[in-house]
Amino acid sequence: MTRSDLLTAANGGPDDVGRLLVGSYAWGTGDRAFLVGRRAQVFTKNTTESTTAKLVKALTVLRDQGPAKAYEMLALGGEQKLPYLGPSFYTKLLYFADARPDAQPGRALILDQFVAIALKEVEHWDITERGPWGPDQYQRWLEFAHNHARTESTNQAAVRPHAIEAAMFRKGWAIYQARIAAARAARRQP
Repeated sequence: MTRSDLLTAANGGPDDVGRLLVGSYAWGTGDRAFLVGRRAQVFTKNTTESTTAKLVKALTVLRDQGPAKAYEMLALGGEQKLPYLGPSFYTKLLYFADARPDAQPGRALILDQFVAIALKEVEHWDITERGPWGPDQYQRWLEFAHNHARTESTNQAAVRPHAIEAAMFRKGWAIYQARIAAARAARRQP
C-alpha cells in the first residue's frame, strides 16, 4: 500500500471512512506488524457506528473549517475523540481524507513520533516525541511546513508542504535509528 493508493482512495466519500482508517493504519504500520494488536483496539473497543459517526463529523469539519479544527475535535478532550486512536494515526487519516480530486495532498499533514523527533532535534521545538500533541502544536506544525514550503519554492519548482513533512519524517527516523544503534553499541561494551 502506497501513499498514492490512499490519496486516490480518499476520493471515495464519507462512506469509505472506515476503509480509509484501516488503510491509514496499514500504511502507517508498514512492516512493524508487532504493533497491530495494539492498533486494532480502535476497532475492537469502539463500535463501528460510533467510530464512523465520529470520524465523519471530524472529516466534515476538516472540509469546512480546516485541518487544525478537525485535529482539535479528535484530540484528547475533543468532541470526536475516539479511544485508542492517537494523533500519529488520526493525522494520517486527516492527511489522506484531505486529498484533492487529482489525488494530491491538501492542507492536512501527518504529525507522528518521527516528525516530532525532527522538530525537537533539528528545529529545537519544545515538543514531546511520543505525543500526545495539543491542537496548538499541530497548528504550529502546519504553519511551519506550509511556510517552509513557500520559502523553498521557486518559479521553476514548487515545494509542497507534504514534501516538508516527508523530509522531517525521514530526518526523525534517521535520528531514531542512530539512537537505537548507539544504545546497542553501548550495551555491547564491557
